[in-house]
Amino acid sequence: MAWERKRPKIVLCIPHKDPWVSLEWAEVYNRLLLPPPFHVLHRRGPLPIDAARNELVEEALKEEPDLILFWDDDIIVPQDVVYRLMSHHYPITSILYGDKPGRAAVFRLNEEGTPEPVPWNEVLGEVTFVDAVGFGMVLIDSRVFKVMKEKGGWPPFKYLYHPTYSADQPSEDQYFCLRARELGFSVLLDGLIVAHHVFTGKLIDDKRITYLVP
Repeated sequence: MAWERKRPKIVLCIPHKDPWVSLEWAEVYNRLLLPPPFHVLHRRGPLPIDAARNELVEEALKEEPDLILFWDDDIIVPQDVVYRLMSHHYPITSILYGDKPGRAAVFRLNEEGTPEPVPWNEVLGEVTFVDAVGFGMVLIDSRVFKVMKEKGGWPPFKYLYHPTYSADQPSEDQYFCLRARELGFSVLLDGLIVAHHVFTGKLIDDKRITYLVP
């Protein structure tokens, strides 16, 4: 179902893992086109990512926005990405980008109900519905969160994945998508909007650099 509106108020939510961002991301941030009225919220560590996202949502909802836009601080997006996402007039809309291992951050449920990555060639250049996405950049109608609160889907983000102890459990963004799916919301992926992870690191000494993204 398409939800249309005029001059929506947007709150941009940015969870930060580190006290710095790359120059590439900062340049994109400064040039990002956002239709007024809009407000930007930042949440910096050391909060876990699910707690950071949950706090951002709670704070964003106080602004009574029409749309909530999540954008990770290591995802490089086109300057006009927000307008392109808004053009779909859909409750949950995502861009296409690669996760840290380089796979498409797009998932479908297998027979066991576990999210599995969808091959790049199946989603690149396609506008299609998917079961879950990474939250590199996702535009969400605020009413989705209100429905979650009313129907017991709160908090909206929970990070359950652990590479050793619970590898079959969803990450916090997959968890949100699956909860939204249970409540009747689909996730629309715009595979025409392609972004990429930026690699940032810190200098240990004059010879060694530790990369924050492998």
